[in-house]
Amino acid sequence: MCTPQNASIKNSAVLKAIWQSTDIDRTALAKFMHSHLNFFVPLYQNFCSLMGRMLFSGEEALKPARVLSGGEKVRCMLARTMLSGANVLILDEPTNHLDLESITALNKGMIEFTGSMLFATQDHECIQTVANRIMEILPGGLVDRRESYDDYIESEIAAQQRAALMQA
Repeated sequence: MCTPQNASIKNSAVLKAIWQSTDIDRTALAKFMHSHLNFFVPLYQNFCSLMGRMLFSGEEALKPARVLSGGEKVRCMLARTMLSGANVLILDEPTNHLDLESITALNKGMIEFTGSMLFATQDHECIQTVANRIMEILPGGLVDRRESYDDYIESEIAAQQRAALMQA
């Protein structure tokens, strides 16, 4: 026998269903989203957080894509890439068209990325802070070193490898 003292509701799905069936002014999508708030709220918060990190806040996040500047388009594409859940990124000159604040945010994101990344850039700071392996393609072959960019530039062994491959 269930008495008020020892009764408890383990799953309130029935109560939610009854309440939602009486809410006739909501759209089907709104009803679905409301019934799955535990899924959508964290997703929305993560999305807003990412948009903020990519420097889209307030009304800037609502701009049509056709009016975005070059840097805003790059930031938008990077945000979409981050949301894709990819474990491999191939980036060609990712810091082009970005202002200093955006470059700093991008570098931080690249450092925090846990997958594999192949990128080409002329941005010394980006290479130095992000790369842990340098691959230089030369006419005679490839120099492949697991070291920072500054160490690679200062390395006599790497210089000899580059010289040999330039003559090949």
